[in-house]
Amino acid sequence: MRRLLATCALLLVTGCTSGEPRRPRASVYNPRPQLVVSIVLDQVGTVVLERYLERLPADGVIHRAMREGTFHHRVRYTHASTYTAPGHAVIYTGATPNEAGLMGNRVWDAQRGRVVSAVDDGLHPVLGNANEFASPSVLRVRGVADMLKEATQGRAHIVAISLKDRCAVLPGGAHPDVALWYDEDSRRFTTSSYYADSLPAWLSQWQSTHPAHSYFTIWNLFNDEEQTGMTDGAAGEGNWHGLGTRFPHDLARATEPYSAILATPQGSTMLIDIAKQAVARYRLGQDEDPDLLAISISGTDYVGHVFGAESLEALDNLIRVDRMLGAWMRTLSLQTRLAVLITADHGVSLRPETSRTQGRDAHRLEPSVIEREVDAALDAELGAETWVDKFVQPLLYLSARAKRDDVRARAMQIATQVLNALPGVYGAYDVRETAGWANSPDPLQRAIGLGTYRGTNGDIFLVPAQDSFVDEHMPEGSGTSHGSPWPYDTDVPVLMFGAGVTRMETQAPMDATRIAPTLSALLAIPPPPNAHLPALPGLLNRDLPRSAARNQ
Repeated sequence: MRRLLATCALLLVTGCTSGEPRRPRASVYNPRPQLVVSIVLDQVGTVVLERYLERLPADGVIHRAMREGTFHHRVRYTHASTYTAPGHAVIYTGATPNEAGLMGNRVWDAQRGRVVSAVDDGLHPVLGNANEFASPSVLRVRGVADMLKEATQGRAHIVAISLKDRCAVLPGGAHPDVALWYDEDSRRFTTSSYYADSLPAWLSQWQSTHPAHSYFTIWNLFNDEEQTGMTDGAAGEGNWHGLGTRFPHDLARATEPYSAILATPQGSTMLIDIAKQAVARYRLGQDEDPDLLAISISGTDYVGHVFGAESLEALDNLIRVDRMLGAWMRTLSLQTRLAVLITADHGVSLRPETSRTQGRDAHRLEPSVIEREVDAALDAELGAETWVDKFVQPLLYLSARAKRDDVRARAMQIATQVLNALPGVYGAYDVRETAGWANSPDPLQRAIGLGTYRGTNGDIFLVPAQDSFVDEHMPEGSGTSHGSPWPYDTDVPVLMFGAGVTRMETQAPMDATRIAPTLSALLAIPPPPNAHLPALPGLLNRDLPRSAARNQ
């Protein structure tokens, strides 16, 4: 660890500005992988990982990657809407939100009069929950999984699994063998009718003997973490569904345990247990056609939202997840030629209470306050009317009345003026303007432009000020979130190890759209058509087809 920190310090002192490493460590040839595992640690950005790096276990997956493979400290998302769905789209397609069509995790559906998932197509109901829908048709571009199926003429197996629908749907592409996620209402892992008419028999059997409630155990703090100097139940931590703000957290006593499990290590244990079953059922890595396992660890995000990324809960949960993944990857390494890529879909802000103790201005922006303030100002200027439909980050959706050609310009002027005056807002912008900013020479305008999809029904793109964010209601008035163009949200690590990976380490920022072609190069397939940049450094280019090798 001292050697790693010394290397980082040397890179910073020498003022390295290139995204490429100055001196890679010695490379060792590995054969092409039979199985590529892509692990997204939701919300574990560079700031979070570096905060806890020395506390992570030596037998975890993170330190294994540092010992054996490549560690890029700062891979940067160039879009301003740093949310889970856009981040996963970038990872698996190489396309920013303006191309991929996903600006946030949820959208306002005016026809149905409610907020729906970003992957809700309104056509394919979730099995066991007819009120929800999901399919990859909302994604406007092709991804790594699609290219893999095409390159192997359908022989490759693809498994995509997460606690969140968007984190299974987007990585899995159009034709995965299975895409699974946890549904709180049906209290089980499920899929949608896009993929199958019924749940796979093996999954139904597993869940009948391992139901979600069998994971309702007490979450205790590891003994060796009691000496961290961190405060349990610090200011701003949330009490979500009765979990409490201090250890121990007892799921059996939670008011809604089937939801609360998402913000505990038990949720990740349940996810990994089912992923292990899927790997065995679909025989991943058991022939020479490369297979892809895309697993998104959503629990790190839920824990961060509820308790804060600087909480004892966030540390304890990350240690447990890291250790579980480390043990699983060791087992897989004995069964197949394995390559593993680990990254995050975005970072996270500190809790405002923490930021304020460090002398910074910080606010939680409440969606209900945003809606009320804008609607009241429009009432005062234009007359009593329903002017605002909903605020769903990062967008304010005006009503049909406010969108009328004879009203919209004035409504937009009033609304943006009100939003720009709110504490915690950096700027509020008309999406008709921001859609043209993708090539702006101004970095912030470009980030907003890359985060704006022209086909959105939203009207105003809101950018939080530094150290502020829109509250996720987990619960309201506590915890933290993300969704800004500031480095703590945009910068994520990428770690790789295994077959086809060299040993190296970099510190200078590189573009996150390079992750998708990196996965493609590991799989020895052409990159997705919207992945315009080369793969990240750290891969051997032997045994790769010309179309993939040229990206090295």
